[in-house]
Amino acid sequence: MAMRVSLRHIGQIVVRLNEWINGLLAYPGITPQALMRKKIYWIACVTLIFGLMGMTMLTHLMGLKILALYGLVLLGWYTLLVLSFCLIKRNLDWLGLLTSLFVILLNFVFTLKLGGTLHSGGIIFASLSALLFTVIFQNIRWSIITFLVFGASVLGIWALQPQLRVPPEMTPAANQMVFVLNILWISAFTIAFVVYFIYQSIFYEKEETKRLQELDDVKTKLYANITHEFRTPLTLILGMADQMEAAPKTWLKEGAASIRRNSNHLLHLVNQMLDLSKLESGALSVHLIQSDIVFYLKYLLESFRSGAAGKKLTLQFLSNKDHFLMDYDAEKLLHIVSNLLMNALKFTPEGGKITLSVTANEANKKLDIRVKDTGVGISAEALPYIFDRFFSDGGDATPGTGLGLTLTRELVKLLGGSLDVQSEQGKGAEFRVQLPVWNNAPLEETQLFDLVPNLETLPGDALPPPMHHKRLANLPLLLIVEDHQEVIHYLMSLLGKAYHIEFALNGASGLEKALTIIPDIIICDVMMPVMDGFALLENLKKDQRTSHIPVVMLTAKADVASRLSGLERGADAFIAKPFHQTELLVELKKLIGLRKVLQARYSSTEPPPPSTDKAVQQEDAFMQKVREVLEANVSDEDFGIPQLCKALAMSRAQLYRKFDALTDLPVHQYMRNLRLRKAKTLLETTDLNVTEVALEVGFKNLSHFSRSFSEEFGVSPSSMKH
Repeated sequence: MAMRVSLRHIGQIVVRLNEWINGLLAYPGITPQALMRKKIYWIACVTLIFGLMGMTMLTHLMGLKILALYGLVLLGWYTLLVLSFCLIKRNLDWLGLLTSLFVILLNFVFTLKLGGTLHSGGIIFASLSALLFTVIFQNIRWSIITFLVFGASVLGIWALQPQLRVPPEMTPAANQMVFVLNILWISAFTIAFVVYFIYQSIFYEKEETKRLQELDDVKTKLYANITHEFRTPLTLILGMADQMEAAPKTWLKEGAASIRRNSNHLLHLVNQMLDLSKLESGALSVHLIQSDIVFYLKYLLESFRSGAAGKKLTLQFLSNKDHFLMDYDAEKLLHIVSNLLMNALKFTPEGGKITLSVTANEANKKLDIRVKDTGVGISAEALPYIFDRFFSDGGDATPGTGLGLTLTRELVKLLGGSLDVQSEQGKGAEFRVQLPVWNNAPLEETQLFDLVPNLETLPGDALPPPMHHKRLANLPLLLIVEDHQEVIHYLMSLLGKAYHIEFALNGASGLEKALTIIPDIIICDVMMPVMDGFALLENLKKDQRTSHIPVVMLTAKADVASRLSGLERGADAFIAKPFHQTELLVELKKLIGLRKVLQARYSSTEPPPPSTDKAVQQEDAFMQKVREVLEANVSDEDFGIPQLCKALAMSRAQLYRKFDALTDLPVHQYMRNLRLRKAKTLLETTDLNVTEVALEVGFKNLSHFSRSFSEEFGVSPSSMKH
């Protein structure tokens, strides 16, 4: 157990040490492969310093002054090299090549001073190690150059050998001892270097292979999510083009604005994809300026003020400094903060709050940027994966390409920072960007006016919310459940003459409104915050108050799996965005027409024939329950609509709306018809007289019973007895 704890402790130390080295050597824009090479070379140099220190001290104690001087020169060079690696960010391969050539030439000089290769204590092995180091550069030409220099030095020593003298202190015994020690520690170092290099190379290749496999696996997600994100603006562009063509005077101004707005949204999506592609290829460079970052971030937040006002959201800016000068890339920071603010705007309901806070920590040389909202939050299952490429929450409540947060994280890493998130579902989310504070770039003012066009292309501004209109009694009641307000505007413009329209901005409020108004038909999106379309559909179909309502899934999520999932849950139609106006109008008209079939089935008080359709079976069960309740209380004249509502656990309005949809009859008329049908059966099959039958079916007034019976069946009740 103690050994296991000790190994775990050692493993934690190694992990922390590796993270420290990565932080020391990394810089904005460095690729994983370049960092790996830099780390291997740096660790090798540090290891060499310790080896050289030991050998230099030993040769000094042995009185071998030339070898001690040789060690001191190498110690000084490698110490400077280690420090240079922390300060110099680029062109380190050239520094490595220079080191290899320096070691070979230094060995050449000191080998001559020691009297030749056989009397140099084996320092030639240092030249061989320097030659081996060139494999890190993965540059064949450099390796050949280094080998040629090494070969020339060996030939030069051989040519000058007759003229060389061995120093008196370099006795055969001392030479042999130093030779053995050099060959042992240099060989051990070389083997360790080769093993570590191979291990790191294999690890990098495995990680790269894994990354490529994951990238390949999520290509289908990319296509699905990208098409989803493109379909909604395309729906609005094509739809508004049709409206402008049909009625140019009415729709020219509004249609042109909608087309421009959604074209900018598409451009923003394309730019996101291009930026991510540039990041992958290493083509996206960093352009640092030194300026007031607090002022800049405050300006960025203000650009979202109108978008927040459209959703009745409060925007707040907090900072522990009024001004703070540091190096930053204005364009990259624009994308980072804008993406986080857009996410907050998208998933924070009306009346919520979004806070952008800035904390400058001069002691730790760190800047914290936090974007906090009071929105729907992120599920615990999705939280670890939200920065993964093409990931979107499987619950469908988080629509998008899955590129926004990935791009944001990669841009933060490019700037040498980190991005993390804390969230609890239903309580909002907080994203924290931590950037290193540098003051090396030239001091200049950020040209804010240059960035204004970019901000206008971001889909942060909201339209004025759709308005509810007074209902016209002769129009069917249509409920639209859609989180994209511009889609609601478009559907209202398209369907407003044929339907009275109510709307809801998410699945939860859509369910609440459906239970309140009991619409004739519902159009619902799939991907929505709070409650997605599939969850809404399930709730509607399992509730007897709303199970009869036809539901059209009008969505950009048009893959086969989504269609099947929707149809299995009871969707009556599944229309993919972008859609043609006529297709939607015909589908709605057809579903309203199918209601006549249901009304013909249930308008009679007789039990309908059995059906194999699950949706019809559900309504059969409801009507059967209604008949059972009414028949059980048929003799109670005081049993009316309030008592029936209580027995069915429905409000009067809900019962009236459902009955109207299923039977095209008022509830009281259906109750009267059932009583009269029962009376007819009793008159035909029993010896009860007319008065007794009237009382049996809840009619205390005999003349009222006779009149109602005659109106329903065309004959008087007394004639039934004869």
